[in-house]
Amino acid sequence: MQGKTRYTRNGLFATLFIMALVFAAAALWQLFLLPDPALYRDEGVYTFVPYQVLPIQVKNNATGRSRRMNPTKTVYKVYYRTEEYSGYEWSQKAPSKTAGADIVAEKKPCRRRVLSRADTGTYLTVDADQTAKTHFQSLRRRCLLITGGCLLYCAVSLILYILAAKIRKNRRGASGYFSNRPTGQ
Repeated sequence: MQGKTRYTRNGLFATLFIMALVFAAAALWQLFLLPDPALYRDEGVYTFVPYQVLPIQVKNNATGRSRRMNPTKTVYKVYYRTEEYSGYEWSQKAPSKTAGADIVAEKKPCRRRVLSRADTGTYLTVDADQTAKTHFQSLRRRCLLITGGCLLYCAVSLILYILAAKIRKNRRGASGYFSNRPTGQ
């Protein structure tokens, strides 16, 4: 039974180690894909008002039978547009249809900064207190924290694995020149 437990532990160690490396690589990849903040032009702060709730279909992240029976699930999004009807829109997920309907009924405005990119003709909205530079700095910080955490986990687990292997080797008895010497003479 001891051997089976050891192989299970080693398999779990290897799986978690590889997953941490994959997450670190994915975070680094996202870091390199982030665009330069200088490409975005600040269009100003606009007041957005909710105007509708719509269902959207997204991939079901469940496992097993639930995923096979329901490959997609319905998520509700609250859509916002500017009070000035300048063409800018923004959306966020709602916990349920009724919660989204309540948000639309309240008509509670929110202020968001619009950052546009001329070369692609796209825009994004961020909190009113953020600029393009601070928004992308926070995204970079998040990517670096994920990468650092994953690599730290890999380093600590590798050190612990090496220490455990040395302890196991010492418990079995060291093989070599000094282990065959007769004792007590």
